[in-house]
Amino acid sequence: MEGAYPSGHSGPRADPITVGTEQPPARIFSEIRRRLLPEYLATIDAALKDAAEAAQHEQARIAMNRRLEQVLPSLGHSAMPHRGSAGRSRSYWSGGEGGIETQPALAAGEVRLSRDATSMDLQITGVPAELGLRILGLLNPDTVPELEGVPVPQEAAPLQPVAPVPRTVLVQGQVFACPAAPAARP
Repeated sequence: MEGAYPSGHSGPRADPITVGTEQPPARIFSEIRRRLLPEYLATIDAALKDAAEAAQHEQARIAMNRRLEQVLPSLGHSAMPHRGSAGRSRSYWSGGEGGIETQPALAAGEVRLSRDATSMDLQITGVPAELGLRILGLLNPDTVPELEGVPVPQEAAPLQPVAPVPRTVLVQGQVFACPAAPAARP
């Protein structure tokens, strides 16, 4: 006999126990309570927390995969045999001269999402040189994207005083009007 854990749980588990089925139910219950429950109760909370976190991470990957497919539609192309589940952590796309779509991407590649989809690894192959330079330029923290237009300085409006708000206090059926307290500034 063993405790039930969420599917995919690979953390600590209570050791299974063996009880004789020919024993009376009260004896079986006593063995479960004495030998299985303490260890099970010590591990199930962490297992449930891990399962909830895994579900949140899967939802984050699903949302990021949707965004990736909007940016690069061939990433989610249904003809791709390795498209996988909506919560997948790895996706591929074809592109360049070997692209299978009617309008293939400019280069082929792969994206691997972190477990919680807060970062990704990109592998891009067959990138035209000029496009590669533009991509690398985006990664350089010292370059500032070119802005269109002319910056126009704006003067900040002076802070206006906030009017105090009167308060009313109830004390065992009586009402008292208190003087207005100065309101906190935002």
